[in-house]
Amino acid sequence: MNGKQLFFILGIILPVISTGQQVSPLAIESSQANPPSKSLLIIEVDQAINEFSENKEPTSAEIDWLEGLINQLATVSELLHKEGNYDSAAIYAEKAILVSRKIGSDKDFYRAARQAIQTYEIMHEYQKAFQLQKELLVLSQDSMKASSSDEIKSITTSNLKKNLSEKEREFVALQASAKSRTILLLGIVTVLLILFIAFAYRQYLRDVHQLKKIQSQNKLIRQRNKEIALRIDELKQFAYIASHDLQTPLLGIVKIADWLNRDYAGTLNSQGVELVDLMRSRAKRMESMLNGILTYFKIGSTSQKDELINLKELVSDVLKSINQEKKLTVKLDERDVKLIADRSQLKQVLYNLIHNSIHHNDKPIVSIKLSFEKKDADWSLVIQDNGPGIEQRLLKKVFDIFQQAHKTDETRSGIGLAIVKRIVAGWDCKISIESEPGIGSTVYLHLNDKMISKVEQPKKELVFS
Repeated sequence: MNGKQLFFILGIILPVISTGQQVSPLAIESSQANPPSKSLLIIEVDQAINEFSENKEPTSAEIDWLEGLINQLATVSELLHKEGNYDSAAIYAEKAILVSRKIGSDKDFYRAARQAIQTYEIMHEYQKAFQLQKELLVLSQDSMKASSSDEIKSITTSNLKKNLSEKEREFVALQASAKSRTILLLGIVTVLLILFIAFAYRQYLRDVHQLKKIQSQNKLIRQRNKEIALRIDELKQFAYIASHDLQTPLLGIVKIADWLNRDYAGTLNSQGVELVDLMRSRAKRMESMLNGILTYFKIGSTSQKDELINLKELVSDVLKSINQEKKLTVKLDERDVKLIADRSQLKQVLYNLIHNSIHHNDKPIVSIKLSFEKKDADWSLVIQDNGPGIEQRLLKKVFDIFQQAHKTDETRSGIGLAIVKRIVAGWDCKISIESEPGIGSTVYLHLNDKMISKVEQPKKELVFS
């Protein structure tokens, strides 16, 4: 039997069986037409309650009809309870309790209250069940004195008190359990809050200490920077004065060597001539070193004037300024290359690198190749020669001041590549060298993005000879 059939039978039979008296014409008519649904039953109950709220005294026939309505509500609540629909079962039981209170039917109130208590217990709403238990206890005591109903008399006060005592203990136990859980939760939260505050305060003290340490270090760094700047200025001033003041005696030594060769050529033996030439070459080297020192310390003293430079034109100017007696071939990738840099500095870099490749070359034909190479997203200007190469142990020192990979010329200062490194560092770029003895050397100028304006594929190879 499904739910609709059950409600159809209940709507017709229950009011008659439960009361045995006249039922509402409206109820009979609705029962014969359509079985009363749950929602219609609730609507009837609400209408009846509204009539009572308007202070209308129900007739005996209406009371009988309302008692039948209470029985329907209680029966529907029991069925919903069995189906497991406890929320709806509680609603119908509450409606039955409300109507029974309105008409003063203790018997109907007892049945509806017992049904509501069972539902509340399953729903864990113990406080509502506890309140209804109290009302039933009071009702049973009054009914035992004044009522002659056998059904009510059969309810013993001792059983109700016992049941009520058990429910009260359960309720108190639940309250105590909830209170203990709340206290435990508050304790945990308090401990966590204290730990968080302690950790935050410790971190704050650590940050303050670190900040003071950083401030102290910054102060020391600023002081050291001032001292370094002062020493650099003094060193520059010394280099400038020394290079100028030492030029005069060096020129005098060179002139004396020239006079000795000219005036005493017939008097001096071969060893004397050799010593005079050695004195002259050493003086020339000293002069070159002083000029190199002055040039080295001048780098960065003036602001850079960056401009758009055509590499082909610049290489041509560099080659014109180099005095060389060897046969020379310089190859340059003919690309549409535009570099942005200080022209004088870039010219000085290329001059030193090309001049180095020519001066130390031991081949009958000097071959130098300039090209661009891209690795990942970085561009490099590559200068490659066919010279004698450099040993691996000397590669790290070639860019140091006064260092030479080849000690073949006493007139060389050994400062050219140091000047190149200093200029390149001022561009925020790097320089590196690869070499293999007997084959040649390759220098890489690793350029930054700001220096590259435009690079296209080579159309042809430009040769200077």
